[in-house]
Amino acid sequence: MARISPATWRDTYATLAYVGADRRKTRLALAPMENHWWQVALYVTSRGLTTSPMPYGNFSFSVEV
Repeated sequence: MARISPATWRDTYATLAYVGADRRKTRLALAPMENHWWQVALYVTSRGLTTSPMPYGNFSFSVEV
């Protein structure tokens, strides 16, 4: 198995960090506060990262990356 140097995935890491921070800020603004900031967690799925449903007025939505 070939070793992957950190330089080869630096752009991917930066993109995931930016997108993740954006989703967590949305979640922080919309979801009720929980112990240890659990309301801002992103979850791994077979398609990528997702949030649990977030309340917005009479509706709820989730975000998948």
